[in-house]
Amino acid sequence: QIQGQDKVKVGGKIAQIPIASPQSTQAQFRTWLYQFLALLVGGAGLIILLPKKLHSVIETVTTKWWPSLLWGIGGLIILPLAAFFMAVTLIGIPIGLITFAGYLVLLYAAGLVGQIILGRFVTRRLNIARRTIWLDLLVGAALISLIGLIPIPGIAFGIITALFFGLIVPSLGGLLQWWRGFFRDQQPARPS
Repeated sequence: QIQGQDKVKVGGKIAQIPIASPQSTQAQFRTWLYQFLALLVGGAGLIILLPKKLHSVIETVTTKWWPSLLWGIGGLIILPLAAFFMAVTLIGIPIGLITFAGYLVLLYAAGLVGQIILGRFVTRRLNIARRTIWLDLLVGAALISLIGLIPIPGIAFGIITALFFGLIVPSLGGLLQWWRGFFRDQQPARPS
């Protein structure tokens, strides 16, 4: 007992506050479907617009994975730094913004290439006889979008990290290697 506090009353109301329930199955399916369709449309755009270049990048990443990974890590670090340092000067702001926008486009394209490579890996492991790049795209997009349905954040984070460094960064490297080769091939021949 507290001295001098014999007549203390406890007041207030007791209320039940409902805890937010996880997403319904229907909402989860809708989210998965939107993500799946977005990945399909992006990948289909790459296949339709740049079929030969895409095959070249996929071949580079799958046959020269380590150099592609190193190029990707370099591009992941150097491109945004270059954009930042260009944007520091008044004259370089437009060039820095264009460089950063190009970097974001490259990252998005690398993700799309990575999903096709993942699909190719799975279809090869399953020994599917009639593999096409379209089937690789379909399988890769389905697998990538299914990761979003994993309920445990730690497992999802681990899988996303593995896919990022296993697929997206090397795909970025493959795109940068293709880009370097593209500009090298565009140089006019020097007279001997």
